[in-house]
Amino acid sequence: KKGVLPRFLKSEQVPTVNPGPVYKAVGKTFKEEILNNDNDISMKFYAPWCGHCKKLEPIYKSVAESLKANTKLKFYEIDATKNDVEGHSVTGFPVIKLFPGKNKTNAITFEGERTEADIIKFLKEKCSTPLVLPALSLIHI
Repeated sequence: KKGVLPRFLKSEQVPTVNPGPVYKAVGKTFKEEILNNDNDISMKFYAPWCGHCKKLEPIYKSVAESLKANTKLKFYEIDATKNDVEGHSVTGFPVIKLFPGKNKTNAITFEGERTEADIIKFLKEKCSTPLVLPALSLIHI
Protein backbone atom coordinates (compact mmCIF):
# COMPACT_ATOMS: atom_id res chain seq x y z
CA LYS A 1 0.00 0.00 0.00
CA LYS A 2 1.11 3.50 -0.70
CA GLY A 3 2.37 5.30 2.40
CA VAL A 4 2.63 2.14 4.53
CA LEU A 5 6.05 0.89 5.59
CA PRO A 6 6.62 -2.84 5.96
CA ARG A 7 7.43 -3.96 9.50
CA PHE A 8 11.17 -4.39 10.10
CA LEU A 9 12.19 -7.68 11.69
CA LYS A 10 15.81 -8.48 12.60
CA SER A 11 17.27 -11.52 10.89
CA GLU A 12 20.60 -13.21 10.47
CA GLN A 13 21.56 -14.38 7.02
CA VAL A 14 20.03 -17.66 5.87
CA PRO A 15 22.58 -20.42 6.56
CA THR A 16 24.14 -21.92 3.43
CA VAL A 17 24.77 -25.21 5.26
CA ASN A 18 22.24 -26.49 7.82
CA PRO A 19 22.99 -30.16 8.59
CA GLY A 20 20.86 -30.88 11.67
CA PRO A 21 19.75 -32.76 13.70
CA VAL A 22 19.00 -29.30 15.13
CA TYR A 23 18.50 -26.89 12.25
CA LYS A 24 19.21 -23.17 12.51
CA ALA A 25 16.22 -20.92 11.87
CA VAL A 26 16.43 -17.22 11.08
CA GLY A 27 13.83 -14.48 11.08
CA LYS A 28 13.69 -14.15 7.26
CA THR A 29 12.67 -17.76 6.68
CA PHE A 30 10.76 -18.49 9.91
CA LYS A 31 7.32 -18.42 8.32
CA GLU A 32 8.42 -20.52 5.34
CA GLU A 33 10.39 -23.13 7.31
CA ILE A 34 8.40 -23.35 10.53
CA LEU A 35 4.82 -22.33 9.87
CA ASN A 36 4.08 -23.26 6.25
CA ASN A 37 4.17 -27.05 6.55
CA ASP A 38 2.44 -29.84 8.46
CA ASN A 39 5.47 -31.00 10.48
CA ASP A 40 5.59 -30.73 14.25
CA ILE A 41 8.38 -28.24 14.96
CA SER A 42 10.30 -28.05 18.23
CA MET A 43 11.91 -24.62 18.41
CA LYS A 44 14.54 -23.55 20.93
CA PHE A 45 14.79 -19.77 21.36
CA TYR A 46 18.19 -18.96 22.89
CA ALA A 47 20.74 -16.25 23.57
CA PRO A 48 24.41 -17.15 22.90
CA TRP A 49 25.60 -15.53 26.15
CA CYS A 50 23.05 -17.37 28.36
CA GLY A 51 24.49 -20.03 30.70
CA HIS A 52 21.20 -21.96 30.86
CA CYS A 53 21.12 -22.02 27.04
CA LYS A 54 24.67 -23.40 26.89
CA LYS A 55 23.71 -26.11 29.36
CA LEU A 56 20.58 -27.02 27.35
CA GLU A 57 22.40 -27.22 23.99
CA PRO A 58 23.77 -30.81 24.28
CA ILE A 59 20.51 -32.02 25.88
CA TYR A 60 18.38 -30.57 23.08
CA LYS A 61 20.73 -32.03 20.44
CA SER A 62 20.55 -35.43 22.14
CA VAL A 63 16.73 -35.32 22.13
CA ALA A 64 16.80 -34.47 18.41
CA GLU A 65 19.17 -37.40 17.76
CA SER A 66 17.00 -39.75 19.85
CA LEU A 67 13.85 -38.84 17.94
CA LYS A 68 15.31 -38.58 14.42
CA ALA A 69 13.23 -41.58 13.26
CA ASN A 70 10.18 -39.30 13.48
CA THR A 71 10.05 -37.77 10.01
CA LYS A 72 7.15 -35.45 10.92
CA LEU A 73 9.06 -33.89 13.86
CA LYS A 74 11.83 -31.37 13.18
CA PHE A 75 14.12 -29.60 15.66
CA TYR A 76 15.18 -25.99 15.20
CA GLU A 77 16.94 -23.31 17.20
CA ILE A 78 16.96 -19.56 16.72
CA ASP A 79 19.18 -16.90 18.26
CA ALA A 80 16.47 -14.66 19.68
CA THR A 81 18.94 -11.79 20.15
CA LYS A 82 19.60 -11.58 16.39
CA ASN A 83 16.26 -12.66 14.93
CA ASP A 84 12.74 -11.36 15.38
CA VAL A 85 9.78 -13.65 14.93
CA GLU A 86 6.46 -11.92 14.45
CA GLY A 87 3.92 -13.05 17.04
CA HIS A 88 6.41 -14.95 19.22
CA SER A 89 8.19 -12.77 21.74
CA VAL A 90 10.59 -14.29 24.23
CA THR A 91 11.46 -12.54 27.47
CA GLY A 92 13.73 -15.14 29.10
CA PHE A 93 16.13 -17.78 27.83
CA PRO A 94 16.06 -20.55 26.85
CA VAL A 95 12.48 -21.21 25.69
CA ILE A 96 11.32 -24.31 23.86
CA LYS A 97 8.08 -24.04 21.91
CA LEU A 98 6.28 -26.72 19.96
CA PHE A 99 4.55 -25.64 16.78
CA PRO A 100 2.13 -28.53 16.21
CA GLY A 101 1.77 -29.62 12.60
CA LYS A 102 -2.00 -29.35 12.69
CA ASN A 103 -2.24 -26.06 14.61
CA LYS A 104 0.78 -23.79 14.01
CA THR A 105 -1.02 -20.68 15.29
CA ASN A 106 -1.09 -22.06 18.84
CA ALA A 107 2.50 -22.79 19.81
CA ILE A 108 2.86 -24.67 23.10
CA THR A 109 5.59 -23.57 25.51
CA PHE A 110 7.56 -26.30 27.28
CA GLU A 111 7.52 -25.70 31.04
CA GLY A 112 9.15 -28.85 32.45
CA GLU A 113 12.65 -29.60 33.68
CA ARG A 114 15.31 -29.18 31.01
CA THR A 115 16.10 -32.89 30.85
CA GLU A 116 15.95 -35.31 27.92
CA ALA A 117 13.18 -37.30 29.62
CA ASP A 118 10.97 -34.25 30.31
CA ILE A 119 11.42 -32.79 26.82
CA ILE A 120 10.60 -36.15 25.20
CA LYS A 121 7.58 -36.59 27.48
CA PHE A 122 6.34 -33.11 26.48
CA LEU A 123 6.77 -33.88 22.78
CA LYS A 124 5.07 -37.28 23.16
CA GLU A 125 2.05 -35.61 24.79
CA LYS A 126 1.80 -32.55 22.52
CA CYS A 127 2.92 -33.53 19.00
CA SER A 128 0.14 -33.88 16.46
CA THR A 129 1.72 -37.06 15.03
CA PRO A 130 2.41 -40.03 17.35
CA LEU A 131 6.11 -40.39 18.10
CA VAL A 132 8.38 -43.37 17.68
CA LEU A 133 10.27 -43.33 20.97
CA PRO A 134 13.86 -44.44 21.62
CA ALA A 135 14.54 -47.52 23.68
CA LEU A 136 13.04 -46.95 27.11
CA SER A 137 16.08 -48.48 28.72
CA LEU A 138 18.00 -45.34 27.72
CA ILE A 139 15.42 -42.71 28.63
CA HIS A 140 12.74 -43.24 31.26
CA ILE A 141 9.52 -41.41 30.53
